[in-house]
Amino acid sequence: MAFMLVAVMIFFAMVALVYFSISTANLRETAEQLREEEAQELASQLSGTPELAFTASSDCSACIDFDKAFALSQNPNHGKKLWNLDFLMIERIYPDPVEKTCLIPSDLPDCKNIRIINLPEGRGLSGTKTAFVSLARWDASLAGGSGDYKYEFGKIHTLAKNP
Repeated sequence: MAFMLVAVMIFFAMVALVYFSISTANLRETAEQLREEEAQELASQLSGTPELAFTASSDCSACIDFDKAFALSQNPNHGKKLWNLDFLMIERIYPDPVEKTCLIPSDLPDCKNIRIINLPEGRGLSGTKTAFVSLARWDASLAGGSGDYKYEFGKIHTLAKNP
């Protein structure tokens, strides 16, 4: 009888171990899925703020205005006051831009990324959240020289402040 009780206890302990290992694996997947959803939500919130929203045309209501983002990058303290973030960067992905950061207005048409809020010293990009966004910018060379809006594909990189 004692041997049977010990065998039943060992069986239930093994079942509990299998159950907990499966549930922790599901927790990791759920955590990753929640991080991705949070990044998408943050990107949509940022693209809807008046400071970054593309409002010149109703063609792209969820677009980020690349020119407004560049203007914000010229004063990094302004971005820190607006959003509770440690890092905010908008990166152009398509069409392939030149590998340089937009620092001065002459860089603007051909640069790859704009850092609105610079990364704090000693902090790596490992904890950043990214989401894909649509970008819009004014291009004077389009429409026969009179200018028009150009739509591009990009990524927004964010890093929340440490509590």
